[in-house]
Amino acid sequence: MDKDKCAMCKRRKLHTAALVYCHDCREPLCETCRDYHDAAVTSSHHHVTRIDGRNGSLSPTVNLSSVEICPRHFEERISYFCNDHNTLCCNTCGFLEHRKCNKVTPLDELLETFDIGGKSKEVGNNIVILTKHLKQILGKIAQNVSTLTHDKNIILQEVRSLRINIDNKLRALEKDIISFTEGNHKSEELDMQSQTQRGNQFMHDIVNDSKQLNLVMTYGSNMQKFITLHKLERNQERYAEAIVDYQVIVQDVSMKFTVDKIFHDLIQTIKSFGKITVRRTKLSTESFPQCPPLTITPIRSAGRVRPMHTPLCERKAVKVAEFNARINEDSTECHISDFLHLSDSRLLLVDNANSNIKIFGKDKKCETSLKMRSRPWNVTQISTSDVAVTMPREKVIQIVEAKENLILTRGIRTRLKCWDITSINDKLIITTGSDDHCVLILDMTGTELRTIRPPDFIRDKLLRPCHVVTNDRQSTLYVSYGDGHKLVAYNLFTDEIMFSYKDKELETPTGADTDKDGNVYVCSYGAYCVHQLSPSGKRIKKIISKAKEKQMPLSIKFLKTMNRFAISFGGCDLIEIYDMSE
Repeated sequence: MDKDKCAMCKRRKLHTAALVYCHDCREPLCETCRDYHDAAVTSSHHHVTRIDGRNGSLSPTVNLSSVEICPRHFEERISYFCNDHNTLCCNTCGFLEHRKCNKVTPLDELLETFDIGGKSKEVGNNIVILTKHLKQILGKIAQNVSTLTHDKNIILQEVRSLRINIDNKLRALEKDIISFTEGNHKSEELDMQSQTQRGNQFMHDIVNDSKQLNLVMTYGSNMQKFITLHKLERNQERYAEAIVDYQVIVQDVSMKFTVDKIFHDLIQTIKSFGKITVRRTKLSTESFPQCPPLTITPIRSAGRVRPMHTPLCERKAVKVAEFNARINEDSTECHISDFLHLSDSRLLLVDNANSNIKIFGKDKKCETSLKMRSRPWNVTQISTSDVAVTMPREKVIQIVEAKENLILTRGIRTRLKCWDITSINDKLIITTGSDDHCVLILDMTGTELRTIRPPDFIRDKLLRPCHVVTNDRQSTLYVSYGDGHKLVAYNLFTDEIMFSYKDKELETPTGADTDKDGNVYVCSYGAYCVHQLSPSGKRIKKIISKAKEKQMPLSIKFLKTMNRFAISFGGCDLIEIYDMSE
């Protein structure tokens, strides 16, 4: 949008010079429209900066009163800090949501002991870190654009040189290959432009935070400084997570032209000049370092504070319910090899023994089922309405629509048998079991993008990968090896092993999952128990034991919003639900 013209006036067919810019509305405003904007209840708290008439840049306005306005109750000012929830609140927030909290402190009292200068330095340092890392990413994108252009020019030169040696009959082929090269370059260049735009948006938001920090620290009261620092701290946590996801999509990109080997010998038989390939390689840590961790010290109010929650590693698992997964159409005892919580809170079960999948509602009654052509093994959700089910015997991943009914939509062929499956960023991660003892990353057409294997010196000790799961940030991949009796954690960015867990009570590990604290849970099928591990791979405890019942845990899934998990057992009709009670 043109920042030198008022957007509100423009919509009324007027042309008025803009003096300020609202970052919440993302619109420039003239002085008159700015007065209406600030008077409106819904926009009175927005962040507004002045436009420098000399160069069109943005400079902060001196009015900081909007900093103290509650973003949820515009008529109220922020006046309290809830230590239990680590959040700012107004009188209405406190009355509606924080009456039972253990520690809600007036900001006037908190400011008596709060280190404004220290927190300002911490937030400022984090802004520097985020800015530096974004510059590295944007620099890499610019380098990729330059590389693509250079590669394009080389390819076109090679194509034109080859054309001299062929007759007019092949002119159409030359046109096709040039067009294909230009198309690839244009497509990749558009991707780079999109990535650059996204990075610039991050940079823009962070620079605005930096300006707001400098402004508040120069002109603001201690109350305004505290509120601003808390908001910027929250922003930085969001930026850091977003930049990690952003970094994943930025890759080294180049193009290469490959000439057909028989072109010079059998010119009359060839069908094309060659092949254009876009090479994407994983960025090395030397050329593209990981985003360094931010220094974020949680704000705490004075006095003795009770933790809001007991860590899940200190809680016990208490069985709260169970239900029978067998339905009338089943011909034998169930073997629920996997299941998942759908986005609408229903439970989808994969019954390997009866070759079907079925959905159970909140009342634990079966709502619908679907007979499969062979025995299904595992399932993952790939969209709000679709799931992917592995069919190892057929070497197929079956896409199923899971709404009121279960409907087969399409199949994805795989080169090897596919057993367990999970999905991240429109990619599928599968285990191949004893077929090739590896983990494959596929796109949604079944094309193999990457193979994850253990290093050569331990490869013979890590056989038959069975189950895979990622952590919440999708940065770590956990793989259970049935014949290696280990759970191994891989860094999804570098494929390096982060830890390898083995225990005398971990026999034939199968299903695994993580809780909201990052702890890892793995089923020990052969030892009738479930292990709870820390995020670093240290054993915390054996959280469930079924040795007396001789029940073999097969799959485990967490419902993280309720701190509950469900377990299925091999050759058993029952699904058990446990609560992590405090």
